[in-house]
Amino acid sequence: MTATPSFAKDTGAAMSDGILVFVTLPLLIGPIILPFAGRWVDRLGARRVAIPSAALYAALTALIPVCGSSVPVLAVVLILASTFGFMAGLAVVFKVISTWLPQHKGIGFALGGLASGVAAAVFSPVFQWLISGGAGLGWKGAYLLVAAMIALVAIPTAMFLISEPTAPRVTGRFSGRLPLPSGDGYQRAA
Repeated sequence: MTATPSFAKDTGAAMSDGILVFVTLPLLIGPIILPFAGRWVDRLGARRVAIPSAALYAALTALIPVCGSSVPVLAVVLILASTFGFMAGLAVVFKVISTWLPQHKGIGFALGGLASGVAAAVFSPVFQWLISGGAGLGWKGAYLLVAAMIALVAIPTAMFLISEPTAPRVTGRFSGRLPLPSGDGYQRAA
């Protein structure tokens, strides 16, 4: 969803400011936050990360139209919204796919990418129509609608549909070295 032209027209901000806050900054957040988000999902579990992340993503997305008149404040809110969006989305999806489909991760990730691509292809023109087309919502109304959709879809999905298989308990401590059989020319690990 690109609100850049509508945002620039509505606020009098330069088009380059709109591109910076609506396109560039959110795209830069993913590579920065995903390694940390992945670690949190590994440590805490997908659901424990997804629920608060989805709630904060919805709340911060609803704040975007409120902060629209100040480019620096808008940039901070968009960075935070993108952060929690990546945490609620990609970090959790990767974890769920890798735990539920350990033997078929490739197809799982491919299907996730397919769903993401189809969603972008479908929703992009829909949201553009909401912003500047016949719906007449404008960029502020479209962001409020997106925030409501996140709250109505992502939060219940995180609460009721995300699960992780229970991992078998590992007893003892693994030193990282495997013992080798003795007597056949192999040496035991020390």
